[in-house]
Amino acid sequence: MSERMVASNEYSVFCEVNNILMFENTILKNIHKSGNIFNYKSDCKNYSTSNIIFKDSLSKYTENNEESCKNNQKLIQEKSNTKLCRIFWIQEASYTDFNENRSPWTSLIIYLSCFGILFKELFNINQLEINYGKSFKKLLKKK
Repeated sequence: MSERMVASNEYSVFCEVNNILMFENTILKNIHKSGNIFNYKSDCKNYSTSNIIFKDSLSKYTENNEESCKNNQKLIQEKSNTKLCRIFWIQEASYTDFNENRSPWTSLIIYLSCFGILFKELFNINQLEINYGKSFKKLLKKK
């Protein structure tokens, strides 16, 4: 869990429950590495954690930390997962245009094939009922 989630949790109606189930759960911490590098705890009554985390604005943060994360206006790959540089990588990803508008032909073919097989089988069952009548229904009940 990231620091931002911990701070946002302070304003949740289920703050105490979230703390027990997600933020202070040792089993979950063993399964998934936390983004909460400084191990902040949600203060559900005084909101002190969110005051610490949200005190700096993004422009001030950029002024203070951009030099350590960029080299010649390009992000440094080795620092992509550090707390200081994470926000710059998120910004970079949001500027990237992923709109390729590819058509889902394979998915459509599989989808229509499944319906074709379903209708074919339903048609076969109806034909058996028409041709054999009640004896076909007795066969189905025996199984």
